Amino acid sequence: MEHENGATAVNRIEKKLRQKLDEGDYYEAHQIYRTLYFRYVAQKKFDDLIDLLFDGASSLLKADQIASGIDLSILYVDTLTKYEEKVIDEKVLTSLDSLLSFMKPVSELAANKEKFLQESVKWSASKSGNVRGSPELHAKFANTLWKQKEYSQARRHFLWSNDALNCAKFLVDYHTTQGSKDESDLFIAQATLQLLVRKNIQMARAVFSDYLRLHPTFADQSSSKPPLATPLLDFIYFVLESIDRQTTQANRLQIYTILIEKYQSSIDRDPSYKSYLDKIGQIFFGLPQPKPKSGGFLSNLLNDLMKDDDDEDGEDAQDDNKEKNKTNAGLPTVVQDGTKPDTTKSEMKPKLREEELD
Repeated sequence: MEHENGATAVNRIEKKLRQKLDEGDYYEAHQIYRTLYFRYVAQKKFDDLIDLLFDGASSLLKADQIASGIDLSILYVDTLTKYEEKVIDEKVLTSLDSLLSFMKPVSELAANKEKFLQESVKWSASKSGNVRGSPELHAKFANTLWKQKEYSQARRHFLWSNDALNCAKFLVDYHTTQGSKDESDLFIAQATLQLLVRKNIQMARAVFSDYLRLHPTFADQSSSKPPLATPLLDFIYFVLESIDRQTTQANRLQIYTILIEKYQSSIDRDPSYKSYLDKIGQIFFGLPQPKPKSGGFLSNLLNDLMKDDDDEDGEDAQDDNKEKNKTNAGLPTVVQDGTKPDTTKSEMKPKLREEELD
C-alpha cells in the first residue's frame, strides 16, 4: 500500500510538472524536477530518473532557461555516477553531447558549463578505463564546442580525442579566424608537441599531416616532406620521424639533440616549446629526469655534448663536423648535410597563448 501511495504521489507531481512546463512556469518546473530527483534517488529508480532528467534538462535549455538546464544536466551526470551498474555506451555519450549542444554560450554561466563538462569526462573515465576520459566523448564535446565557437575549450577536448581529421580541420579554422597570418605554423606545432607529450604518436602524425594538407597556406606545397614552408614545420616533421628511427638509443638521442640545436631560433618563438621538448625527450629519446635546481635539462645536455660552443647557434663549424661524423647514418638528410636551416625570417612571439598541459 505504501508503494502505491508513493507511486501515486510521484504521478501527481509529474502531472503538475507537465502543467508548469505548458504554462511556461520554468522556475517552478525546475524545482519539481529537483524534488523528483531526490525521491527517485532514494528509491534507486535510476533508469527512470535518467530519462526524466534528460527530458527536463533538454526542455529547459531549449526554452533558454540555461542556468536551470545546466543544473539538471549536472544532476543527470550525478545520476549516472550513482548508478553503478550503468555502462558507457553510444546512447549515453550522445545524450551528454546533446545536452551540451543545447547550452548556449552565456559568459556568466561558463563555470557551470565547465562543471558539466568536467563531471561528464570524470564519469566516462570511471567507465572507459581511460584516466583522461573517453576519447569518443572528448571528440563529441570538441566538435560541439567548435560549432559553438568555444575555441579554447574545443581545442582542449580535441587533443584528448581520437578524431584526428576534425582536429586538423578545427586547428585550420582556429588559426584562420582567430590567429594572425604569421602564426599558421605555431598552431600546428604546439598541438603536435602536446599530443606527443600525451604519448599519442599516431594522432600527432595524422593531425600534422592533415593540417598541412588542409590549410590554405600550405595546401599548394608539392611535397609533404622538407623543405616545408617554415623551419619550424621542418623541425616538427623531423621530430616525428626520429621517434621511430631504427637505430641505437644513444644515436637517436644525438639526432634529437642536434635537431633542437639547429632549429633553436624557431623553437624560441614559443617559450612553452622547451618544456614540451624536455618531456618528449624523456618519453621517446631516453633523456633522464632533470636534476633538481638545474638550469634546464636540455640546456645542460647541449652543454655536455657541445662543450666548447660559445656562439649563439651553440656550435662552431669544427664541432658541427665532429658531431655530424658521429651520427651521420641516423640523421635526416637536411641535418646530414650540415646545412643550417633558414631562420633569418622574422621570428615572432605568438600572440595567441594556449593553455598549459593538464
